[in-house]
Amino acid sequence: MRRRLIAVFVALDGLCALASPLLAPALLPSPQPESTYVEIAGMCVEEAPDLGAGLGGRLVDMSFCAGA
Repeated sequence: MRRRLIAVFVALDGLCALASPLLAPALLPSPQPESTYVEIAGMCVEEAPDLGAGLGGRLVDMSFCAGA
């Protein structure tokens, strides 16, 4: 009986080890893409990577560009 119990725990441990790479990304929140703040003609513009190339950005407060 003790050997079966140990075998069941070892089998469950192996299944968890195999399933964790598949389940972890589904359960954990994905990281948000970082934005880049650029000063253009005296205005601060946020360029987000999800906007795509050539689409510009949105105007934000000048304090975002002051730290960059």
